Amino acid sequence: MYGLFGALETGKRSLMAQQMAMTTAGHNIANLNTPGYSRQRVNLQSSFPLHTTQGAIGTGVDVASIRHIRDHFLTNQFRRENGSYQRWQTTHTALSQVEGFFSEPGENGLSQILNEFWNSWENLSTHPEARTAVIEKSKVLVNAFHEHAHQLGDLRQSIDRDINLKIGQINEIARQIAAANGDIVAAEGVSGRANDLRDRRDYLIDQLSNLAGVRTIDQENGSVRVLIGSMALVDGIDALNIDTKMEEHDGERVTVAHWQNTKFSIDFSGGELYALYQVLSVRTICFAILFSRFRRIGPCKLTDIFSRSGGIVTITSISTLVGLSTSISATSRELTSTL
Repeated sequence: MYGLFGALETGKRSLMAQQMAMTTAGHNIANLNTPGYSRQRVNLQSSFPLHTTQGAIGTGVDVASIRHIRDHFLTNQFRRENGSYQRWQTTHTALSQVEGFFSEPGENGLSQILNEFWNSWENLSTHPEARTAVIEKSKVLVNAFHEHAHQLGDLRQSIDRDINLKIGQINEIARQIAAANGDIVAAEGVSGRANDLRDRRDYLIDQLSNLAGVRTIDQENGSVRVLIGSMALVDGIDALNIDTKMEEHDGERVTVAHWQNTKFSIDFSGGELYALYQVLSVRTICFAILFSRFRRIGPCKLTDIFSRSGGIVTITSISTLVGLSTSISATSRELTSTL
């Protein structure tokens, strides 16, 4: 017979199981505002029955497991979209700075300075005494080029510093993920699923997705492999560092990220670092468009002014243009070497 002691054992198991459920609920409430925490749930199952001649008699309830509620599909989707969001957010911030440099449209914008420059030459075609105004407007234009070169050069240096800072953050997060892998493998080897340690690791990987596009592969022992591109940044308890160095590309010195002790560069597929490398090309594009426009329009504009001047604007009169062209060419070379 089942007996009195069997009934008491059933009641004890029920109380212990419900106490575990209440403890877990309290744990969930206490971590309501903890970053990266996933809600945990107690999975209950009926305990093994007692087989008698009268049949199987239930013996109560047991705690089968405690699992954290985290959807792997949604997690991977979040990390991919989070990397994309951070990429465009960083791009927007950097390009907003570039937009502010040029002050367009506005009274002090480069378009206005160019218009005043060409208007001074138009005026010179009918008023030869206006050469002083042409010289002054030319100086203003050259100074504007220098000012924009200085601003974009500062932006370039700021981006270089940000790249080195964020790569340092990646290395630190990778070390923490590798340490978490070791803790999880050790904990789950002697007890159940290490939910809180897994939450901590998942949160670190979420942070990593802010900086670069990442993929993860779960291992049978509970550890996770984290990849950037085709290389494993973290594999078990091992983390591969990322280094930076300055290299020459198309006549420019650029900061290049590569795997430590290798010559393999890293192509970040998303996140803030991908955006920063993309923005580095903006300063070259800005001035390439600017100077190509000036070179394309400038000779045609001045030839037209010369033909309409009726001889007022002579070769001697436009000697200022030679100096201006030389100064602009020098500025162009300076920009190429600086930016």
